[in-house]
Amino acid sequence: MHQRLRILTGAVLVSSSLLVGACGGGGGASKEAFCKALNAQDDEVDFSTVEGADKGAEAFDDLVDKAPDGVKDDVEVLSDAFDEVADAESEADIKKVQQRLQDNDEVNTAIKNVDAYDKKECGSDE
Repeated sequence: MHQRLRILTGAVLVSSSLLVGACGGGGGASKEAFCKALNAQDDEVDFSTVEGADKGAEAFDDLVDKAPDGVKDDVEVLSDAFDEVADAESEADIKKVQQRLQDNDEVNTAIKNVDAYDKKECGSDE
């Protein structure tokens, strides 16, 4: 899970797939469904390519729908960030967007929150 988040923010590591881990509660989303969706995304998408960024943004859009209330706002922030990456027209543009997002406090907080949720509620050890 950590890979995709770090790629999102432009870090060298690809250790955060940040694709949602959810706990039951609110919005009809269940912890199990959210965690399953999040973990299914690991290592599936290469966010450093235009095609991968598009695929990742679509996956995150789907995760927003599965996210429980306790983590939904953070997943939405990340979904918006992935949309920005996906809007890039080249790999060079992707790097520029990632660089900008690396310094975005709201995105960094959302990454930490979703990562913490993944570890605590989904049992991830990454």
